[in-house]
Amino acid sequence: MVLDVTGEVAVDQVTEKERSLWLLQQLVPASGVSNIPVGLRIEGHVRWWPMQQAMNLVVARHPALRTVYRADGDVLHKHVSDVEVGIETVPVSEIGLDDVLAEFAARPFVLDGVPLVRAGLFPSSKGDVFCVVAHHLVFDAASVRVLIHDLLTAYAHFSNDVPLPPGWTDEVPGPGELSSSPETRSFWSELLAGARPGGMKLRIGRSEPASPTLAGEVLRLDLPAATVLTTRSLSKRAKTTENAVYLAAFYLLLLRNGAAEDLVVGVPIDVHGARRTDSIGNHANTFALRLLVSRDWSFAELARRTRDLLVDVMRNRAMPADDFLEHLRGDPAEWRTTPFRHMFNYLPVAMTDDLTLDEGRVRTFRLHNGSSRFDFEFLVMPGADGTGLRITYSKEVHDRAELEKLAAEYDALLTAVAADPDRSLDEVLPPSPNRTPASAVVADAPAGASPHAGEVDEELVSQLVALWERLLKRSDLTPDSHFFTEGGRSLLAARLVQEAGRIAGVKVKLNRLFAAPTPRGLAAHIIVARTESAG
Repeated sequence: MVLDVTGEVAVDQVTEKERSLWLLQQLVPASGVSNIPVGLRIEGHVRWWPMQQAMNLVVARHPALRTVYRADGDVLHKHVSDVEVGIETVPVSEIGLDDVLAEFAARPFVLDGVPLVRAGLFPSSKGDVFCVVAHHLVFDAASVRVLIHDLLTAYAHFSNDVPLPPGWTDEVPGPGELSSSPETRSFWSELLAGARPGGMKLRIGRSEPASPTLAGEVLRLDLPAATVLTTRSLSKRAKTTENAVYLAAFYLLLLRNGAAEDLVVGVPIDVHGARRTDSIGNHANTFALRLLVSRDWSFAELARRTRDLLVDVMRNRAMPADDFLEHLRGDPAEWRTTPFRHMFNYLPVAMTDDLTLDEGRVRTFRLHNGSSRFDFEFLVMPGADGTGLRITYSKEVHDRAELEKLAAEYDALLTAVAADPDRSLDEVLPPSPNRTPASAVVADAPAGASPHAGEVDEELVSQLVALWERLLKRSDLTPDSHFFTEGGRSLLAARLVQEAGRIAGVKVKLNRLFAAPTPRGLAAHIIVARTESAG
């Protein structure tokens, strides 16, 4: 370990996954898009001092919760700090509790070296609520179970003198990153070669804005028991898994709503598996699962091919996050740090023992951070009491009614294909429009900031062309060279706007580059920014 000048312990080099999450926060600093909230409802009241001591011990036990990030120019650093997370006590009436919790869950973190976890206690006459919110840089869905278990274990120790398990105060290493092999890199290169995620633009929804806020909502539903039973039966008849059937039906749903037959869907996968079951951190990578579908297949064939794809991906999951993106380009005008628009996740509800705190029953519940990074995500959650369907969607792209209709269509599809899994997809899908994959559409730049309107500063344009060439390692670019078409990536874009700002003497926002990704276009935006600054 190495101490830096602040007295913090410098840790491993920042990964591409971390850079991507950092960049996303810079794009939407007012958004809690990467927040992961955990809610506990207690039958009774929480004693503040034991819970604060428990929180301190859990933070000390897991270095991920003490990891902080700060940027030095365009260089991102991370450190493990000696921090404590104070519990905020927020008195609130039961009537206003939901709104207060929503604000607490959505409040963004500032990545300037402060802890990326906070905790709140919300006393209520009907039972207290305790909430922890952590940034995805240091936390993920797989960490939730560990956090709850450790908090309640430590609370029992400080509140009721229950002995801690042997060795429990030892530090638990985080998940870390896996190294990829040449075989793994070859697999992803072959899987994604030639993919065009722009073809995933659907007929429904609106064009996303050039300056997104990532505002999102959640639709919570339960799949009918009959659908769950027929899906289970179908998975056995097709000799595949329920996970593969639900994902195959999701592929089919996208096809029915206008996606090209070359499908790309984001799927989060725990790359560490059982080797890190007691750790807190970011265990999962989100992989782009590409499947080129033939309308001649039956649904049973689609489900089996989906199963085989999942198996191959699991065998090759030791791939650093975002490294595979060099093989997968979205539309050049996309603002996103990932190239897929739709996510699918299958997460069985974990069976847990009865949770208690000071002999009061504890119930966990889900909170939403108020954002959506994707057009929509389907989360299928099978459990002892049924199978839930949780749809997180972008309010900027979709209305709630559209997602309610999609959910109903998904249910109907599962029922229909279970009734006749050997029927060809061509009979299930609408007539093919024989179209080439559509590109994602980004709204026009704001009026007055048109890339070709108004005054042109030729010297500034020349300086920006030189910047383009230096960062892209090219010598043949022009004022109209498109940054992303010519090989630029979202992470490199952050460096470009910083250097462009130094050249121009004004702050250049990332969304300006995404709206006008050529030297001439960005120069026009800079002129507008100078005028606004002077005015």
